Amino acid sequence: MFDIQASFVRDVILGHVTLPDVEIMDQDIEQWKEKEKKLEYGNGKSEFYYQINYMQDLLTQCHSPPQFDINRVILGVEELVKHKIENVFTYRDHTFASIVTGKKEFHGNIHKSWLNNFADAKEEFFSTITLGNDNTVDDEEPAIKDVIQ
Repeated sequence: MFDIQASFVRDVILGHVTLPDVEIMDQDIEQWKEKEKKLEYGNGKSEFYYQINYMQDLLTQCHSPPQFDINRVILGVEELVKHKIENVFTYRDHTFASIVTGKKEFHGNIHKSWLNNFADAKEEFFSTITLGNDNTVDDEEPAIKDVIQ
């Protein structure tokens, strides 16, 4: 979302997009507020689709929008929400496909769940993972302490 907002602002600054009168902008804001009031809160999806609609609206106004597949964003966030509903404490332990490549790039074991991993230096963080073919979390001591060397 921030990339799209930045692209829109860039296009305004460069003169590619002309902002409408304040009255028209106020009407647009009111329309978005009305849409927000109608959201069904609680499942995480309605808020997400509200943001997607906002992003799509901005994309149509950008002179040169960022190039990515918004459908990949939708699929990724739907998967994130699914994991979050399943377990709010472990959803951050999952890996997701890149919106640029469409591939999950990380393959390995994470030996400490996100909730239990307090690593604040890259060496310490990398000591909590083992590279391999699966994406699992086991919360045990790492089998390989020198992954980054």
